[in-house]
Amino acid sequence: MEMKRKFLEHNDKIYWVKKEIPSSYFEDEGNTEMEWVKEYRDYLVCDHVLMVSEVFLFCNEVSETSMEEVNEEENIENNEV
Repeated sequence: MEMKRKFLEHNDKIYWVKKEIPSSYFEDEGNTEMEWVKEYRDYLVCDHVLMVSEVFLFCNEVSETSMEEVNEEENIENNEV
């Protein structure tokens, strides 16, 4: 089974969307319970929650990474493989 990841650009940042849930799931008597949203965010181990079209997006910000060239022969010689 192939898993596809969804990414979203927002305010010049890239987010990996782990879960999308309608905002109605977090409502009690017509009011959005933000404490429930925060608890669910923490449960999913996410660092951001965005709202798009009545849907909460539970996300992690994608940090910029640097690339390093790997020399496989050198790693084998140093037993780092």
